[in-house]
Amino acid sequence: MQKLPATYKDAHEGVDWLGISRMRNLIAHHYDRVDDRLVFSALASRIPELLDSLGISETPR
Repeated sequence: MQKLPATYKDAHEGVDWLGISRMRNLIAHHYDRVDDRLVFSALASRIPELLDSLGISETPR
């Protein structure tokens, strides 16, 4: 998340950028402690909300 421009993050201040960054760091650096089912569940429930916050519509599969 550090590489995203501050203007972009400021424009979407409702997004939990810190939480996203922490999740990324946990998965990237401490993958031995990650419960895949828990991560999948979190992503499945939170990604649609994140897309809405960013103004991105889901594409049908």
